[in-house]
Amino acid sequence: MAVDYTAQVLGGVETLLEQLANQERLADARKVKDRLARKQAEDKANSLRSQLLRQVDASLIYLYLAASGTASDVGFRSAWQIGALRVDTLAPLKQWGLESLYNDFWTSRAPDLSVLPAHSFSLCFTFTLSHPYLSKDDNVFYIVDNPIVRDKVFHLPIVRPSSWKGSLRTVLYRLGHGKDDVLVQRLFGVARDEDEGQAGRGRLVFFPTFFTQTSLEIINPHDRKTKTGKNPILFECVPSGTTGQFTLLYVPFDLIGADPAVVRPQVGADLETVAQAVRDLFTVYGFGAKTSSGYGVSELELVGAGEMTVRVEVTVVTEAGSASRPPAPSVSAEPPTGCLEFMVDSVFPDHSKSQINQWVEAGQWSKNHRSKYKHAREAYQHWLDARKAEERPVAPPAPRWLEETFTSFAGLMETGKRMRQKLEALP
Repeated sequence: MAVDYTAQVLGGVETLLEQLANQERLADARKVKDRLARKQAEDKANSLRSQLLRQVDASLIYLYLAASGTASDVGFRSAWQIGALRVDTLAPLKQWGLESLYNDFWTSRAPDLSVLPAHSFSLCFTFTLSHPYLSKDDNVFYIVDNPIVRDKVFHLPIVRPSSWKGSLRTVLYRLGHGKDDVLVQRLFGVARDEDEGQAGRGRLVFFPTFFTQTSLEIINPHDRKTKTGKNPILFECVPSGTTGQFTLLYVPFDLIGADPAVVRPQVGADLETVAQAVRDLFTVYGFGAKTSSGYGVSELELVGAGEMTVRVEVTVVTEAGSASRPPAPSVSAEPPTGCLEFMVDSVFPDHSKSQINQWVEAGQWSKNHRSKYKHAREAYQHWLDARKAEERPVAPPAPRWLEETFTSFAGLMETGKRMRQKLEALP
């Protein structure tokens, strides 16, 4: 199937490839001395390369040219490189009308803690890259040797949950927590060959991070003797200035049913440690590839406010200092006074308009009595609707979890300390 597809695609651009080869031969400076003719041939070749880039996958054409020698693969990649310096990876989703998918699902905030055990907590924020992010995908069929990691469906640049887990574990090692440290094992779990049960998974759950921009980084190794560059190496990257959403979840599944007095100090210690490790990961050590060269580091300030939420119910206190209670009934149990003279056996009669007019014409009702009945019926109906609305069952209020916000990585560290103190102070 792959061979058939490749043959079909190349057959559709065969004429363009032949024209490109001809124009490159005409532009060869060794054969063409007419500068004007050479310039025209070069412009025509660039135009043909642009057409190929619009019609066919760039990787397919580049690898075909590199294998067949029909035209210059380096020239084709140079043309692709110009357009790859800043690419909006959401462009295909915008063309398909699916941009809302990214906003609704891939930039979502913290997960719902109400379905998780007590003392679970979430941490989420939006960061901005101060240095490009590099990673290495396993896609060998690509126009450069160092493609960025992408998701398999929409090809958006991604930081996989396993990458976040490995990066944060490395930071904890650098902070002095060894591989056999109890804290590291309960956060990240143990090796599968040591424990394949639920307890070996660890309490931390990481979510993927998606980006919407790609660019290119060029590394040019220099000769030690001549001090000149050799062959520039292209790295696809997520450029600086791009934003991403980080989401982390902590689930103490192994502490379900344990005494809260024992659980809360341990969860508080884990929370503060995670906050410190996340801060150092983004601002000091970086994530992704080539972090020792400064890649994968973020700005100190966040985009908007980050959130840290712990699944511990807190009491909402009013200004008077007492816990808030449901308001007392506001509708009287008796109908308005003006309705009582018309009621029979606690029921307000619903006379038709024609019947009332007949009574007025017959002298049984006065016009003033008719007007009083009209206002009384409206007041009775309003009272009856209010009583039904108040008797309608009201859903219980959503639980209020222990929550704080922060706007910087320094604030994240301080928030972790305060949350630990609040947890340990709970009864």
